[in-house]
Amino acid sequence: MTPRNTLRNFTLALLGASLLAAGLPQQSEARWGAKAQSAQQDQAGLKLDLKQGQVLDIVMPKRRLGREGREARKIFRKVALPRLENAAYDFAGRLSVEETIMGDARASAVEFHSYDGAGRKRQLERTRGWAELQAFRSEGWKRQDVFTVELDQDLSLTFDPAKHYTLAIAWTNPANPEDYDRYLDGVESAFADVGARFMHRFRDIGYDSSAGKDVVPPAQIVFVEWEDEEGLGKLLGSEAYKAHSSNFRSGVSDFRFYRLSSPTTRLPF
Repeated sequence: MTPRNTLRNFTLALLGASLLAAGLPQQSEARWGAKAQSAQQDQAGLKLDLKQGQVLDIVMPKRRLGREGREARKIFRKVALPRLENAAYDFAGRLSVEETIMGDARASAVEFHSYDGAGRKRQLERTRGWAELQAFRSEGWKRQDVFTVELDQDLSLTFDPAKHYTLAIAWTNPANPEDYDRYLDGVESAFADVGARFMHRFRDIGYDSSAGKDVVPPAQIVFVEWEDEEGLGKLLGSEAYKAHSSNFRSGVSDFRFYRLSSPTTRLPF
């Protein structure tokens, strides 16, 4: 049986043929499509504007190429979108992963998904068939990593299409957990000279990955904005970096580093 038929049979069993016939998934998809198309025409970039208590999912997917992968994502979208809408969910947008500089976890994008609160997200995860639907992610994606943060304060981030961004995901060394903070604080002194700025450091992160169940969450996720592509190279050649690079080496046990660009609000599925 092909993945498409497997997913379609699962979809019919999960939702019931009457729900599909009623057109609810298609209506939801149309609303989301109109929203994304309208936002794509706005050249101001991508903005996150979230309130304390909301939940932010930072999702890093790697899509399966080819027709079967596209069909699987299409069916997933038809099933998932109505449920997500009921959970007070919002998709803010995505940035393309231009380059994986460090780490072996490849991704094609960084996506931002939010919920009105942890309770609404848990309610969604408890609905009948949701866990089984998540298991079918492997039909449409080679990998999906989901990093979850419950916001303890308001958050506003803007990603400008004229600028460049990096994402650092760090698992700190239990023997020297504070060295990574020392490294970040040290290199920040050179940011003004290389046209960079810290956007946000996320901590207290939940982590779910299709790569396995026994995953350990990272200690920090850091977004940095750069005025141009040369800024990172300038930082690595700076005296501040040289002075604090030993703290980086001693402070992390695992590290992923990505170069990002091209903010868009195109639908995530």
